[in-house]
Amino acid sequence: MLKNVFKDKRKNLMLILILVFLLPVIIYAAQKIQEYRSRAAGTFEVDMKFNPASGTFHQEDNVSLKVVVQKTSGRNINISGIQAVINVAPEFIVNSISCLAPFTGLPFTKINGQQVTVFCAISPGVTPIALTNLEVPFALLNLTVNPTATEGVSVVYFESTRVTEAGVTSPEVPDVSTGGTQGEYTIALKVTCPRANLGNLNCSLDGCIDTADYELFRQAFGQDASTITVPPDQATPDLFVDFMNLVDTADYEILRSNFGSCGQ
Repeated sequence: MLKNVFKDKRKNLMLILILVFLLPVIIYAAQKIQEYRSRAAGTFEVDMKFNPASGTFHQEDNVSLKVVVQKTSGRNINISGIQAVINVAPEFIVNSISCLAPFTGLPFTKINGQQVTVFCAISPGVTPIALTNLEVPFALLNLTVNPTATEGVSVVYFESTRVTEAGVTSPEVPDVSTGGTQGEYTIALKVTCPRANLGNLNCSLDGCIDTADYELFRQAFGQDASTITVPPDQATPDLFVDFMNLVDTADYEILRSNFGSCGQ
């Protein structure tokens, strides 16, 4: 019996010694896991977003979105590279994605359906980029509104992001990015404008050409047609297209001859 008791004590002693030996290893491993998780999560000091972040577009419109970074913390942050995985709503067709200077030293882009991957970094030897609270563009995403897109709000969002702080060594965290801020865009059907070619500039549904149309025409009279921004709910006052490309008396004659008339 004494022999069994001795064996049990020896086993317990060995178990304690093993635990004492393994405990620092376990603690170290837990710390490293936490460190790796922190590196993966980022420090949330730099936001990534789209510019413009919102807007209204119509079927077949071309849409160019700058992908930008912006510092949100107070400390100095210099970065050398940026990467992101972006998901684009099916209301858009993805045409291209490209890195912008100075992040063109090691560009990598990939389009897989509605998902876009982009890696952009400065060239070796280039001074890291100091971030401020102003937006810094690093990539350009070119889209087209799908011809079959329906009305509503569509989003372009970040699935993952990474902004690499320059000169960081372990155990510090080199990733300073957040999860990114999504862009929200309204898809609206193209406005139909009955009798627009006859002077219905304000797109009234009854097609009446009246004083509201004349006022829009008066404001544009004498201007180069290419410099006029026509809102979605209006038609161009350039009613007669000629080589002069001006809103002039030829256009006025069309408006004048149809003034007061209605009908689709």
